[in-house]
Amino acid sequence: MGYIQTNSPTILLAATSSSGSITIPEHSRNTREVVIYNAGSVDVFITSGTGSATAADPTSTISNNVPIPAGQSYTMNKPPEHDTIAAKTSSGTANVYITLGGE
Repeated sequence: MGYIQTNSPTILLAATSSSGSITIPEHSRNTREVVIYNAGSVDVFITSGTGSATAADPTSTISNNVPIPAGQSYTMNKPPEHDTIAAKTSSGTANVYITLGGE
């Protein structure tokens, strides 16, 4: 497992019930470790991808989205080619802070 430097960039993604995404800045694209903090009062669902990504609520089928409970953080290892991170809520809104870290 890598590390998150204290001067690592953090990006705010305002999650709603429609999927929203951020593009990882060019200088941070090779980042493998990402810390995601859900500052909202509702759960969010997170995914990443190349070129685009769409977060979705899990249904009775398998979903490639990671749930992050309200007020919690999650450290994920993403493939270096993934340049987009998406988030959504089931209802309501949540500020999601995405910190890009170690390689």
